[in-house]
Amino acid sequence: MAEIGPAARAMDKYRYTSGGSGGMLEKAVIAVIIIGALHYGSELFVPLAIAVLLAFALSPVVQFMRRRRIPHGLAVGVTVLLTFVTIFFVGAIVTRQVTELGAKLPHYQ
Repeated sequence: MAEIGPAARAMDKYRYTSGGSGGMLEKAVIAVIIIGALHYGSELFVPLAIAVLLAFALSPVVQFMRRRRIPHGLAVGVTVLLTFVTIFFVGAIVTRQVTELGAKLPHYQ
């Protein structure tokens, strides 16, 4: 039988071993903790996720401006300003249409 080397012996302690029924209980407790953290931390995680998605979505606009030799800070500022203006105008249009629908609602009954 071949002798295992010191490196193999050192890695042997990191080998996964089944914990039996305790392993399943540990996984369930960890899952409950993670779900609870996501539930109670949603006030933090939802805006953070939206910010990350917006950063990825607006990155091509910033890169386009950078290729046109616009400084990075100015490119980011212009992109953020254009995004806020776009969101504001879309919100204003939706608000106006919902208000008009609400005013005409008795007519539809």
